[in-house]
Amino acid sequence: MVFLLLCGAQANCPWPSSCGDGYLPGRKFYKSCRNLTDVPNDIPSDALEVHLECNSLTSLQAGVFSHLTECTNLDFGWNKISTVHQHTFGGLVLLQKISLGDNQITSLHKDTFKGLESLRELYLHNNHIIHIHKDTFQGLSKLVILYMSGNQLSRVEAGIFSKLYKVEQIFLNQNKILSIQQGTFADLYSLTILYLWGNQLSTIAVGTFTNLFKLESLLLSHNQISHIQDGAFDSLFSLRILDLGNNRLATLNPDLFINLPRSPLQLSLSRESLNLWNCLSLCWLKHEEQQGTIQWWEGFSPRCAAGGSWNRLSCGEPGEEKERSTKDFVMQITWCCEFRKQFSLGFFWIRCLSRTRRCTILHQKQVQWALQCW
Repeated sequence: MVFLLLCGAQANCPWPSSCGDGYLPGRKFYKSCRNLTDVPNDIPSDALEVHLECNSLTSLQAGVFSHLTECTNLDFGWNKISTVHQHTFGGLVLLQKISLGDNQITSLHKDTFKGLESLRELYLHNNHIIHIHKDTFQGLSKLVILYMSGNQLSRVEAGIFSKLYKVEQIFLNQNKILSIQQGTFADLYSLTILYLWGNQLSTIAVGTFTNLFKLESLLLSHNQISHIQDGAFDSLFSLRILDLGNNRLATLNPDLFINLPRSPLQLSLSRESLNLWNCLSLCWLKHEEQQGTIQWWEGFSPRCAAGGSWNRLSCGEPGEEKERSTKDFVMQITWCCEFRKQFSLGFFWIRCLSRTRRCTILHQKQVQWALQCW
């Protein structure tokens, strides 16, 4: 294997002490620690892998790698790159992996990766990318892994993943994504891992995960999700891990889980005390836990509002929750109106004026309640 390594000594380089100078003809392995500010002009034309990580490169110009026709791997991690010319990778038809993570890139031209039909892995994480054109990944028919975590994306263009039938892993975590359009992931038939945690999503709509029949891990924690539409998970027949912790949810409709596998399903609902649940409305989930069809991923069971405890939650036989929850809610509202002027119960905020001490149930949908005291 031909392997070329050039690395500088930036403070954030994870392996600065491993850098050195030398060229091993047998392996065609080249490494250098020169704190490069420009791409060197002495890279062997038969190099299969070129590693320029941990230098001080600020841009990648057009045609700079045009002589590396056999190259399969380019690594530019931990530099200061802010500009990538649209023809930087032109002609590199055998290229399988590009690493541009941990740089200062703010945008990418829609033709940056044009013609890279052999590309399998693309790493764009930990940059400052605000927007990615919907055609940026078009033609990458062999792409398997796509890292875009740790950027500044506020939305994902509809059609951006069009015809990427072989992609198995997408990482969009730690961005600023507000919403995802219906059908955005519809062509990702091979997708098994989708990270969306650490964004600003507020609603998961029907059609968000359409056609993700092979998806096994869906991480949605640390968003602002307050509502998941019925049917949002209907296509997730292979799901094994679902993380909904640290959002603004207080209850879950059991119909959301109708099509999810129970082998068992690894579920996470609370990672910190920020996400408090109306545990009385989750007795159906308690029964699933007792039957072994749902387990708590990494031990993150629901944290109950009003000082309750999930482990001590007592639920009767399936189907009795509705009658019991009515009584329990009335008791808690009465307590609220007798002793407090306001009371928080999950995502329900109950206001009580001691002058009247009356409560009314305004709305009921299965065991989901909206309550108000006045």
